[in-house]
Amino acid sequence: MGEYPTAFKYIDSALISLTENNDAFTVYLNKGDLYRQVGWYDSAYYYLFLSLASPSIHTRSGANHSLSYLEEERGDYMAGFKYMEKHLQLRDSINKAERSRDLKKIESLYNYNLIEKEQVFRAMKSRQKTIWIYSLILCLILITGGGFLFYQRNKQNHAKELLISKQKYEQGEQFLEEQKEEIRRLKEAQKQEPDKHQRYRFAIQEQMLNMEMAYNKQKYDLRKHSYSEFKKSALCKLFLSCKDMPKEEDWIELDKWRELIYPDMKPFLRNMNPRINEEDIRMCFLLTTEIQGKRMSDLFNVEVSAISKKKKRICELLTGENSSAKDLDIFLAKMFKTIE
Repeated sequence: MGEYPTAFKYIDSALISLTENNDAFTVYLNKGDLYRQVGWYDSAYYYLFLSLASPSIHTRSGANHSLSYLEEERGDYMAGFKYMEKHLQLRDSINKAERSRDLKKIESLYNYNLIEKEQVFRAMKSRQKTIWIYSLILCLILITGGGFLFYQRNKQNHAKELLISKQKYEQGEQFLEEQKEEIRRLKEAQKQEPDKHQRYRFAIQEQMLNMEMAYNKQKYDLRKHSYSEFKKSALCKLFLSCKDMPKEEDWIELDKWRELIYPDMKPFLRNMNPRINEEDIRMCFLLTTEIQGKRMSDLFNVEVSAISKKKKRICELLTGENSSAKDLDIFLAKMFKTIE
């Protein structure tokens, strides 16, 4: 904290050692943002404005983002609004490009999986015929052999073999029915969407939805298990206790639990407002637990009234509106519901 001369020294060294002109724009962006942090607004504006000429859309987006804060700090809110609007437009373009790239990857993966699924279907169909033949032969043997084979074989092993065969048969039947349903659905989609690419897109969208549902279920189960383990942990008891105070390593461990239970909390809050600091994030996480006001003031070494002011400040940073301490509790309850 506060090593700004050292930071400027490293940035100047980076400018001297550049091998490509395009790399300079990123350094200009960092240098301009550093000048903004120390309050040298004219120098900050000069370097941030230079970085707007970068061929990289990410650099231009970052430059507009920093310029919006610069103009806001200088009191020119209209200029700050324009830069923020340009930043959001560039950010939207970046997101669209990334979604398009991801969609192409998924489409390629779908084509590969479609071919693989067809091969599995043929193999399963062949296996199904084999199972029917073996089942028929087995029935004939059981009928002709009578009680002799029945008593000669171990009853327990025989029952186990029949159970395994039945499971395989039922799995084959289920898989076959699923494949028939998939073929029927694709044929219906083909009739409704004659264009080949539209058919692929329709199938991809359905597959992505199923993948997303399965992923969300798995992620929720992991979060639920993590929350349950956290509530039973000695760390949770330490933070709830009114006797002992946590050490720095305890806070670090608390951050790890937060990443397991609410992996999206930190990026979500920082995206709402980059001025949200680490202490604010820790307080937000503790508010989702059973930490009371008096214990909260002890943990952050402030008065109880200061906790209310801090909650009010955090809520105003997140919402951009005049808020109360209670509004932050309501906001967190909506965004991060407690997992029971």
